[in-house]
Amino acid sequence: MRKLNLNRDRADQCIQTAARIVSSARKYIDRHSTRAIEVATLQCLGLTGTWKGRLLADGVVSNLTKEELRSGSAFWWGRALVHGKGTPAEIAEQVIRGKMDLKKLPETPFHQIRDALPKSLPTVSEKRGFGKRNGNNFSCAMGLDTDSWRKVLAAAQNKGVERIYVWPRQKEAGYAYLEAEGKESWPARLQNFSKERPGVSLVPVLMGLHIPEIAAQISKLSVSGLGLDAFANVFHYKISPQKSFVDQHFVFSLSRWMQIPLETAGFLWIKNRCQKSHEILAHLLLQEQFSVSAGRDLKDLGLSASLVESPDQNLISNFAQIQVCREVFSQARLQMIAESDSAENLLLLGRCTFQDGLFFVPGQERLITEVAEKKNLYKDLGDALEFSLHGQVAREAHNLLDLTWKYLKQMEDQTFWKYFEAVGSFSQGQEELIQVERRYFNPIRESLWRVSESS
Repeated sequence: MRKLNLNRDRADQCIQTAARIVSSARKYIDRHSTRAIEVATLQCLGLTGTWKGRLLADGVVSNLTKEELRSGSAFWWGRALVHGKGTPAEIAEQVIRGKMDLKKLPETPFHQIRDALPKSLPTVSEKRGFGKRNGNNFSCAMGLDTDSWRKVLAAAQNKGVERIYVWPRQKEAGYAYLEAEGKESWPARLQNFSKERPGVSLVPVLMGLHIPEIAAQISKLSVSGLGLDAFANVFHYKISPQKSFVDQHFVFSLSRWMQIPLETAGFLWIKNRCQKSHEILAHLLLQEQFSVSAGRDLKDLGLSASLVESPDQNLISNFAQIQVCREVFSQARLQMIAESDSAENLLLLGRCTFQDGLFFVPGQERLITEVAEKKNLYKDLGDALEFSLHGQVAREAHNLLDLTWKYLKQMEDQTFWKYFEAVGSFSQGQEELIQVERRYFNPIRESLWRVSESS
């Protein structure tokens, strides 16, 4: 697979620089939680259901101030279980209605709080995965509105589409999804859709202000993986970078425990192709390191990458950019976003650079059909093709690697969080960040840390 004779020292420098940036960012991440994480924690601890259309977990957390949440929602919920009467749902209802004031409960020994909570996370009974890496797999993105998904399903039927990525509309990524767990909520419609899909793996893409809560709900559904890209959450949804990456780390870790594969990075570029190739490659490297820092196995990590800066870019540049991705991310599942309208060009690029699949965006239903009909084209070309070590493809590849390293070094000098301040204003959700105290209690995070340490 190594055909470009890339400067391994430079590639290693890129990876090491990305690792240092993530390590520094983790110091902030580990000292913070968010309101969304506290709600998701109670959901994972078994507090499910609604009261008057509102999630019980959300209602309990809403009764706590930010200062009180520094101890962790699990701390207060454990006290409620110790002193309350009735089922967890009935106790939560009392808290929401104001019949039980969590702050006025008697002081409780910590061991009683811990013993009152479930002793383990929900077990996983099904094997999840993205399937074989054979280069014949196609994926496509869609929303959950009826017209969109029915068109995609029609194109996917018998055309080799292995996975469908379900993308929430912008309003569904905000607070609206919390209004109810009924038939109109995004997770509920996701479950209904999964029953109708024609044997296609379903991968929900998590975006917006409530990533942890959505993950806690849909991780129990019949999904094959989770799509998550904090960079997209920042640049497209204008969510605070601190909140986005704190939330993302929680979901990365939770998905590892729940044995759900991750598809990360690349989603931003479906909606915003103005980024330069070296910036996208740098973001992919950072996402890989964030995944590693959460204890994820790179073999369970999928990357969707589009390194095409414009439709007019020549085929040689495309070869260079995509082959760099293939060689740098040798362990990860890599699929190329279909930027070209030519089925022949897509298959040529994919076969020659050993992609694990092609990713189509809405509106490309005709192209899905055309590629599927010609999928055996260039089937063995990748094994036969050799790049000149001093040719144009190799030169552009080396230049891309150099630019990526310089970009990462600049980010390291700025620091990760200052980088976002320099490129734009992203403040939505910033007020939800919680600086946790030293005695912060979250058994879910403790379980995740133990799993990570044992790996």
